[in-house]
Amino acid sequence: MAQLTAFVGWIVVNAGKVPQLAPFDPFPYPLLSSITSLEAVLLAAFVLMKQNRMGMVAARRDHLDLQVNLLTEQRATEIIQMLARLSTRLGVDQHHDEDSRELGRHVAVEHLVEELHSRLPEEGR
Repeated sequence: MAQLTAFVGWIVVNAGKVPQLAPFDPFPYPLLSSITSLEAVLLAAFVLMKQNRMGMVAARRDHLDLQVNLLTEQRATEIIQMLARLSTRLGVDQHHDEDSRELGRHVAVEHLVEELHSRLPEEGR
C-alpha cells in the first residue's frame, strides 16, 4: 500500500498538480521507470536466492529421510530374521509365503544407493 501511495504521489507531483513542488521527472517518468525496474530486479534476485536456499534445505531433508528409511529397513529385516530364528528354535510352525520371505531377505544398501544414483538425472546429483 505504501508503494502504491508513493507511486501516486510521484505521478501527482510530476504531473504539476502540486504548485509548491516543481516536477523533477516529467512524463513518461523515466526515473520512476528506472527505480521500479531496479526494484523488480532486486526482488527477483531475492526470490531466487530464497528458492535456492529452500531447495538445498529440501535436498538435505530428503537425504536424511532416505538414510533414516534405509536404517529402518535394515533394523526391520534384522528383527524379522531374529523372529524366524526364534520360531525355528522354539518349534513354532511358520507359514512362509513369498511376501514374508522377501521381508526377511537382507537388503544390500550399497547396491540400492548405487541403483538410485544411476537412475537420478545428472542435475539431481
